[in-house]
Amino acid sequence: MDKKRLTASEMETLLRMKAASIILKEIPVKMAQRSDMVPCAKRDFAMLAAKVQKLHDAFIETIPENQISTYNNNLWMCNFSIGVKRPGNSERNNREYGMWISYDVLNTLLEGCHDHCTMCNLDKGQRRACKLKKAMDILPNDVPRYDENDCPYYTVI
Repeated sequence: MDKKRLTASEMETLLRMKAASIILKEIPVKMAQRSDMVPCAKRDFAMLAAKVQKLHDAFIETIPENQISTYNNNLWMCNFSIGVKRPGNSERNNREYGMWISYDVLNTLLEGCHDHCTMCNLDKGQRRACKLKKAMDILPNDVPRYDENDCPYYTVI
């Protein structure tokens, strides 16, 4: 069989196939009670996972040995998640909705926010329009419910 090097986009697609196979294997476990309610759900997920894995393995057979070792070395560092895109059809909505950020980076950013928000001298209307507040609202956080016309970070962070 002829072997051909993967392009960058093919490598990404192959990694996505591997992730899909893993995700398909996890679904029946995570949805065990609901899977029992749907006839043949566990069997169907197992068949899908097996087929995706078989296709992945077949594609691996077409790659030169040196690229397979690179692929395998990088595979353990990959994280995949499935998210929901923002509703609508605007350009803004087509951008990636989620991203990975380390806790170290996030903590460094929060330290800067702490100084800014603790010393905040904006009035209620200005706090509502604050760009930092809007950016912080996008981050996953456990801020208690608050009045939409105010800022939950004001003297809290």
